[in-house]
Amino acid sequence: MLRLFLMLSISFLLSGPMPSVFLMVGSTVSANAIIPPIQIAVNSVCRNPTSARTTTFAILSPCHPMCALRICRRPTYCRATYKHCGPAALTVSLLCCKGADSGRAWLALRYLIPAVIAVTILLLLMPLDISDDITPTVVRQGTGDVLTGHGNRAVAYVSHDPIVIESNSDFAAQGWPGSGTQDDPFRIAGINVTAFDECVVVKNTNVFFLIEDSYLECYGPNTAITFVNVTGGAVENCTVLSHFTAMSVVSSECSVTDSVIEGELFGISLKNSATCSIERCVLRHSGNSALSLTGCDNCALIGCNISDTSVGISLSESTGCSVTGNRLEDCELRLSGEIEDWHHDIRDNYVSDLPLGYFWGVSDDMVFGTEYGQIIMANCTRLTLFDGSFSGQSPVVVAYSSECVVSSMKAHGCDIGVRLLKSENCRVTGSVFSGDRYGIAVSESVGTLIRNCTIYEERNTAVGVDMSPGTVVDRCELYSNSFTAIEFSYSPHCQVRRSTVHGNGRSGVHFYYSEYGVVSMCNLTRNVDYGISLISANGSLITNSSVTENGFGIYLAGCERANVSHCDVSRNAREGVVIWSDRCMVTWNNITQNGSFGVLIAQHYGENQLYGNLFADNGPGNALDDGDNNLWDDGSGLGNIWSDFNGTVPYQVPGLAHAVDQFPSGIDSDGDGLLDWTESHVYGTDPHDPDTDNDGVDDGAEIAAGRDPTVPFDSPVAGRTLGPFVLCAMLAAVSLCILSSRSRAARRGGLP
Repeated sequence: MLRLFLMLSISFLLSGPMPSVFLMVGSTVSANAIIPPIQIAVNSVCRNPTSARTTTFAILSPCHPMCALRICRRPTYCRATYKHCGPAALTVSLLCCKGADSGRAWLALRYLIPAVIAVTILLLLMPLDISDDITPTVVRQGTGDVLTGHGNRAVAYVSHDPIVIESNSDFAAQGWPGSGTQDDPFRIAGINVTAFDECVVVKNTNVFFLIEDSYLECYGPNTAITFVNVTGGAVENCTVLSHFTAMSVVSSECSVTDSVIEGELFGISLKNSATCSIERCVLRHSGNSALSLTGCDNCALIGCNISDTSVGISLSESTGCSVTGNRLEDCELRLSGEIEDWHHDIRDNYVSDLPLGYFWGVSDDMVFGTEYGQIIMANCTRLTLFDGSFSGQSPVVVAYSSECVVSSMKAHGCDIGVRLLKSENCRVTGSVFSGDRYGIAVSESVGTLIRNCTIYEERNTAVGVDMSPGTVVDRCELYSNSFTAIEFSYSPHCQVRRSTVHGNGRSGVHFYYSEYGVVSMCNLTRNVDYGISLISANGSLITNSSVTENGFGIYLAGCERANVSHCDVSRNAREGVVIWSDRCMVTWNNITQNGSFGVLIAQHYGENQLYGNLFADNGPGNALDDGDNNLWDDGSGLGNIWSDFNGTVPYQVPGLAHAVDQFPSGIDSDGDGLLDWTESHVYGTDPHDPDTDNDGVDDGAEIAAGRDPTVPFDSPVAGRTLGPFVLCAMLAAVSLCILSSRSRAARRGGLP
C-alpha cells in the first residue's frame, strides 16, 4: 500500500501543472538506512532561477529537531541531515520558474521525469519497517516546520508569535484549549516560536498548564521560556534554544520532561523555587551551567543527559534535592552553600562513564579514586582518598570535613584539581597536577598541608589559598604555570618551605593581605614578574632562600615589620629588593649582580633598617634610598659590605634621602689586603687576583713596599724612598745569594 501510495502521489504531480506541494508519509524508515538528500535543480529552463519556487517531497521519520525540511534555519547543520538524523530523511527538491509558460513548464518535466522515475524505483527497492502501531503524523492547517521532539514523536509545528501570559485569565483570553492537567486547565502545543525576544513568558498564575510538542528558539540575548511566580507549569517534549538562558524559573513550581535544552549561558536556571522536577532531558552547549538551582528546595533532577558545558548540575544554597540517574559527560556536579546545602539524595549518577562518588558523613574509611569519575566528600572525618587519575571540571571536592587526606592522585585538564572548602587540618600529599585552571584551591579552611606535590603548566594559579589561615606548602615543585605559582589571599600565618618554584608566568609566591607569612628554605628562580611579592602582609618573614633570575627579586608593598634575612638575592633582571613599606628589616643577605639597584626604597617610606648585607655589582648602583629616616647600619658598629666602598666613612647611600652607612665595609675578594674598589679604581690591579704581576709578592705587600704591583720585580715607585732597615735587608739578601752561589761552584770543582 505504501509503495502504491507513493507512485500515485508522484503520478498526480506529473498529471498537471506544477503546484507547490508538500507531501508527507507518516512511516518510519529503517534506522540502519542512510539516505542522503537528493536535489534536482533544472536551472536551464528558468529565465530567472533565483525566483524559482520549491516543491518538496519528503519521507519523514524521527529526525533531529534542528532540521526543518521546508525552511531550514540552520542550513550548515541540516546540509548533512542524513548524518545527524537517526532514521534518515529523504528530500527531493524540484525548481520551476514563476510565470513560465506551459511550454517551458512541460520542457522542465522532460528533465524531471527521469529523475522522478529513479526516485520511485529507489523507494520501491528500499526496505521499509512499517509497524501497525505507528500513528501517522497529522499536518495541521498552516503547518510550519516539521520537526521531531526529544520524546521521539514526529510533530508538525505551527509558527506562532511570542506568548505572554500574566494572569490565569490570559490563557482563555488567548484561546488556549484545556487538558493541561489537573481539572483540565490549559494546553499550548505544536507551536514554533522563533524570536529575538522571549518566546514564552508566564507570570503570576496558579492554574495548571502544559507546553508540549513545541519548538522555542530565542536568537537574541534573552530567555526562551520564563516562569515567574507560577504554580503547576509543565514543559514536555519541547526543543528550547537560546543564546542566553534557555529556561528561567523564579519562585515557581514546575516540571520539565523529555525535552532538549540548549542555552549558551545557562540551560535551565531555577531560583527560589521548590518541588520542581527536571526529568529525562538532554541539556548541552551551555557556557556556564546546564542545570542551575539557587535557593531551591526538594527538587528532583532525574535521568538527564548533560554534556558540552562547564558545570553540569549546580546546587547552590539548596536543600533536600534528589539527583539520581543522571549522566554527565566532561562536566561536574557542583555544590555550594552552608553545610546543610551539601546534604542531598545523590546516587546512581555517572561522570564521564564512571560513578559519581558522593560521601556524606563518612569517618575513618578509605576511598579508591580509580573507581570514580568525580568525588565529593562532605561532613567527613579522617576519610582518605587514595590514587585516581582525573580529567574534567573539579574532580575532587572536600567540604566541611576534618583530617581528611587526598593522596597520590593525578589531575590533568581540570577546572580545579582538588578543592578544599571550609575544612580543618586536611592534607593533599604526593599528587601531580597539570594543565588545569587551578591545581589546588583552598578556601575558608584552617590548617591545610600540601606536601610533596608537583604542579606544572596550570592555566592560572597552581595553588590558590583564600581566607585559609595556617596553610602550609612543603617540599613541593611548582613550575611553568601561566600565572602565580602560590598565592595567599586574606590568609594569615601561612608558610611555603623547602619548595622549588621556577619558570612561572607571574610571581613565584604572592601574599596579599596575609599577615605573618613565611617563606623559608626555598629556591625561587626564573619567574617572570617577582620571585616573592608581599602586599599588605605585615610581619612576614623571608629567610634562607635563593631568589634568583626573576623579573624582580623580592617586592614589599604596604607591609610593616616584614623581615628579609639570610637570602641570596642575585641576578634578577630588575631590582633585588623593592621596599614600598615602613619598618622592615633587611639583614644578612647577599644582594648581588641584579640588573638594577640591589635595594630600592621608594619615596615617603621610612624607618626601615638594613645591615649585615653584601651589596655587590648591582646595575646602576648597589642601593637607592628615596625614603625617609631609613637606617643602613645597626647603630653600634655593624653596617653593610659594599663592592663600591672606597674607604671613605661614612658610606653615602645614593638617593633623595641622603642616607649613610656609618660602619661600611669593603670587599677584598682576593685577600691581598686591598679593597676591590680600591684595586680597580686606584691601583688598576685585578681585585680577584692577589698577585696581579705574578712576581710572587701580593699586591697589598707591593703597595706597602712602595712598588708597582702591576710590574714584576720593579724598583720602588717614583717618589718613594727605602728606609735603612729595608736597604740593609736587601743588601744582606744579595750577599747571601752570592755566597751561596760560590759555595755550590766550589763543591763542583773539588775546591776546599
